[in-house]
Amino acid sequence: MNPERRQAPRHPTIDGTAVIDGHSYPLLNWSRTGCQVGAFTRAATIDQQLAVRLEVPADHGPLRLSVTARVVRLDHAGLALHFYYLSPEATETLDRFFAGAPRLNQRT
Repeated sequence: MNPERRQAPRHPTIDGTAVIDGHSYPLLNWSRTGCQVGAFTRAATIDQQLAVRLEVPADHGPLRLSVTARVVRLDHAGLALHFYYLSPEATETLDRFFAGAPRLNQRT
């Protein structure tokens, strides 16, 4: 296993979902700055901006965020997104959530 070297380490999700254009996709992992979406079957291009609604189970009920994200990778594993715009409320929610979240210790 390689240690995570990103500025914002990725965290696994359990039953997390990314909703893009009304379609739900599994959220494989995410960080304060982006996420990886699996089984993405729609057309997309590198640098394309997408409106994404993230839904992640949390201790006190589901965490739901709407973000604008930029496609940074598209391959057989799915779609890698960098959060392009986060509202101040979304930023605060992510900061609180990731303050105690477990990290993903390997690159996928």
